[in-house]
Amino acid sequence: DATVLHHLALCAKLAQHRWSGKPGIAAYAAAHDLHEAYVGEIPKGLKLAVSDFGLLVETPWEAYVHAAVGLAFPRPGSIGEAVDEIDSRAVGIEVDSVGGEGWVQRDYFMERHGGPLQDYERVIAMEVVELSDVARWRAVASAVNSGGGRLPLELDGRVGNPARIGLAGHRQSDLS
Repeated sequence: DATVLHHLALCAKLAQHRWSGKPGIAAYAAAHDLHEAYVGEIPKGLKLAVSDFGLLVETPWEAYVHAAVGLAFPRPGSIGEAVDEIDSRAVGIEVDSVGGEGWVQRDYFMERHGGPLQDYERVIAMEVVELSDVARWRAVASAVNSGGGRLPLELDGRVGNPARIGLAGHRQSDLS
């Protein structure tokens, strides 16, 4: 179940475990891909091929969504580095769970994303897999709120689009 919501919940829980005394890191880890509710998941290869993609599309939406949930953008330096590390590790965990032991490039990929999985990471990954979307949302919102942001904890069971993540009514024209 590799949805953006699943990814953000995994990032939030990883950050809360590794940086338990720094709720700002968990907040930014939980919010780092919320802009994808507007622009969708863009493959890294496409981002690299279109040199201005981040500047023209992702960065304005990322800034807008961070402002909407009460978090500064760009992320403060050390928080940004920690979030990048968490994001990479989460991707490694997600791919490991799909590829498994038999995947030929598993060791190479995992080395690029933080090395072999730790026992606590396997436990967190299994916990997130077993959560409903509403529980995943609550994990993300709780992490964002713990670091000074603001996201609603309750969504009436609706998850998956901007109107359902507490950002209803926001349009691309709002970026101008």
